[in-house]
Amino acid sequence: MSSIRNPKHWFACVLVAFALDASADDLGTLFDAIDAGDDAKVDALIAAHPVLAGSHDGYGVTPLVHAVLLGRTGIAAALVDEGADPDQPDMSTYLSPLHHAAWNGDAAATRVLVEGGADLELPGDQGLTPVMIAARVGAADAVKVLVGAGASLEAKDDMGATTLFHAAAARSPAVLEYLKETGHLDEEARDDLDRTPLHWAAQAGRMANVKLLLEAGFSPGVCDKYGSLPWDVTADPKISKVIEARWKKEVKAQKKPAMPACMFAALTATTLPPLGGQGMGGDVLVDGDPDTPPPPSLGRDALIAEVKRGVWMEKSAVSNCIEPKTHGKGKKKKKKKKGGKGPVTSPWINLILWVDGSGNLARSEVTAFGGAASDPSACVQKALAGLAFPEPEEGPILVSVSMDLQ
Repeated sequence: MSSIRNPKHWFACVLVAFALDASADDLGTLFDAIDAGDDAKVDALIAAHPVLAGSHDGYGVTPLVHAVLLGRTGIAAALVDEGADPDQPDMSTYLSPLHHAAWNGDAAATRVLVEGGADLELPGDQGLTPVMIAARVGAADAVKVLVGAGASLEAKDDMGATTLFHAAAARSPAVLEYLKETGHLDEEARDDLDRTPLHWAAQAGRMANVKLLLEAGFSPGVCDKYGSLPWDVTADPKISKVIEARWKKEVKAQKKPAMPACMFAALTATTLPPLGGQGMGGDVLVDGDPDTPPPPSLGRDALIAEVKRGVWMEKSAVSNCIEPKTHGKGKKKKKKKKGGKGPVTSPWINLILWVDGSGNLARSEVTAFGGAASDPSACVQKALAGLAFPEPEEGPILVSVSMDLQ
């Protein structure tokens, strides 16, 4: 008996040797030869016992999978030539040799398996096809081999995501660059949660990919089904800042609403009845004057009034966020006296507040402001962050508040 370097191989091979026209020693020796990269010994063993090419050890690992995992491309090619099934998965991960080659980013092994007839669309764990896996690890060369052989870039995994989404979440932008060059950056792509590739790149913390997608025209103002924007889903403040800055640039250039309208629709679609003509897109918005009772048709009078009162109690903190405009060398513009020429401009601010189903202020957004030298949004959000209200009886609500900060 030859010396088997890995005792586990010998024990496992005993379990399957009875089904082969070979001994457990031969099967174990084959795995050892693959470990050592000994092409000549592998060729000799396969020539003597062709059945070994399609065998597997007691752990369900085939010689072909073993060779691919170790990057033994020449041995993998020899095994395929001798009849090893390029689609036979190992029984521990249920991934095919082509899936393993893709995870390794091994373009050479990928080409060997493709030429050996491997199924390009075989779904693995979570419905991932080989090209999705290659994209996820940023293996552009392997992706090119698979696409060149006919792999679909439109196939979807169990989350409804195509290869583009996995490329967006990769550590390297190489696959995204390839997809851009070949015209496969679909700005309308959405997964089952209505997330965009920009959401995926932001959530994965891939700054280079975020910048590439923004430059390619992917809008930062698209919400997922939960109302989350791309800058909401990242844990990296730098990425959040880059995406939000692009949105503000779009707002300024195209005169879009300061807050993406999709956020309102996502938050209220299943909880608030549409009220024609009231607010943006039929969402429930009310005037912020604390002395004016909300319209009785809203049906949420008490809570809306409570929200308005709570915000107005923080008027002083919000006012501190407004830095008055200056004119000339740091001098504040004096107000015109009554009867003088021109109107008197006082600082003001419009807010949208989302109160979640537990009564917590989940989000506050500055939609418009005047009389301020700079955008007070971040300061206002911080000033209102601790507000909480009674639990809504009918689910989350949106409230609009307009405040004169004079």
